Amino acid sequence: MPGLKRHPALQDLSRDHQLILLEARGLRWAAQGDRRGQAAAQAAAAFLRFWRSIGELHLREEEEVLLPLCRPHLSPADEGLVARWLADHAWLREASAALEQSPPADNRLAAALEALSRRLHDHVRWEERTLFARVQEALSAEEMDRLAAQSQAFRLRWRGPSAVGPAGGACAL
Repeated sequence: MPGLKRHPALQDLSRDHQLILLEARGLRWAAQGDRRGQAAAQAAAAFLRFWRSIGELHLREEEEVLLPLCRPHLSPADEGLVARWLADHAWLREASAALEQSPPADNRLAAALEALSRRLHDHVRWEERTLFARVQEALSAEEMDRLAAQSQAFRLRWRGPSAVGPAGGACAL
């Protein structure tokens, strides 16, 4: 929904999305040989550092905190949203693991980085525009408060205080 302000309970996840979009752009630049980007191998290594410190934990937070709070409010028609959400997460995990375990040869690395970049970008945009908008419609104020508290607890436990952003304000993507 254009112009929809992000609820404070979702803002830390939205801030992560901004970081993920920057990573996706860096991968795209590397894949395309753009002068603004790094060499493909360097971009892949930088992405994997990001993935281990932020990306994977972001997916876990969505699955362990956000999904359980949302699921009781989703209609049967919304199950397609959950299926896409989890399928995208599985694909991102598999692509990141493949990149880490056996990076493609130089002649195929650019294609792998381009595919990963595109999927990251499309997934984040879909979550922001569709999924998070649906969450904000479905959850009550009390449930959004519970989401905020559980999200903060998850971040403090797994990522540390720097992963918890300031309260209030809108995060527009």
